[in-house]
Amino acid sequence: MPDKEAIEIRKLKKWRGNARLYRLNTPLEHPFDPWFSEDDPDSVEYIVISSVSIRESRNKTLVFASTKSGKASDDTHALFMSNEKNHEKVLKKMGYILVAAQPKVKKVAEVKPTRYLRLED
Repeated sequence: MPDKEAIEIRKLKKWRGNARLYRLNTPLEHPFDPWFSEDDPDSVEYIVISSVSIRESRNKTLVFASTKSGKASDDTHALFMSNEKNHEKVLKKMGYILVAAQPKVKKVAEVKPTRYLRLED
């Protein structure tokens, strides 16, 4: 079982098909575009996985290196391609397991404990 984890950050609306942003706990090593990380150009911490249906029964899933905000440069090459539509299976083929991100807490409610007194006659 792979020990590398991919954490789903959010669904991306401006991408074509079913696109989601993931953060990799172990950065993906790649020799392509140094646009993403000026400190360490040979690794990618954020990826976008985009699944589209080309024809009735044909699926194409592409994995792109991304920034923290979910943007990829215009001349980015796909890091990985698959005919599998399921993102979890694509991540597994890449050697990662999908981990659900903890939901953000919008508001914390503080509750004060209530004391009940038993009155006796």
